[in-house]
Amino acid sequence: MFQTINKYLVRVTTLSLAVLTIKVGWIYLVPMAILVNTHRNELLPSWFRK
Repeated sequence: MFQTINKYLVRVTTLSLAVLTIKVGWIYLVPMAILVNTHRNELLPSWFRK
């Protein structure tokens, strides 16, 4: 009985953690993507000059 409850709890916690990381990741990824897109034309030439 307890084993099934434990398995369920582990599954729920891992799922909620995954959802949380995805949500937090989106908060950071979207602005980063926007920044990279806006500054790409400025960044790329400086990288190639090295």
